[in-house]
Amino acid sequence: MGSENQDLEIITTFQKRRRNHLLKIGAVLAALVLSYFVCLYTYAVVRITQARHQGVYPTAQAAALATYSQGFGGAEVKSVDNIHCGPNDPSGRPPFIWFCTALVTMDRVPSGYERSTFLNGSFFVQLRDGWVFMPEQAFPELVGQAMSFYHLEGVP
Repeated sequence: MGSENQDLEIITTFQKRRRNHLLKIGAVLAALVLSYFVCLYTYAVVRITQARHQGVYPTAQAAALATYSQGFGGAEVKSVDNIHCGPNDPSGRPPFIWFCTALVTMDRVPSGYERSTFLNGSFFVQLRDGWVFMPEQAFPELVGQAMSFYHLEGVP
């Protein structure tokens, strides 16, 4: 009889440890998922705020013209032609992430380059009050997904 009680006690102790272990794993997984969504939200808000500080424009074309009109390498922009803008994804999802291209001609060959004419392309994001430039290294598609998920189109 004492042996059976001991066996039951061992089984009960084992079950409690296993349950506690599973609860800890569940808590860690829940914390990881929560931190992912918090980080995604924070990242998107920071990137949208940074983009706003560079300028908000009424159209994607105006944002592209303003972005591509900046010289570099000691050369000034002579002309920006053939601006073409459209949704980045052919299916149009998300509809507020666009890619714009333009033919940019400089007044001379910029330092470190071999030609004075470039085909530039960049991402632009539509917010409630206009369009902003979003550099490729800012992961505009990820920002767009966060904007859709959190409804961040109007982040101040």
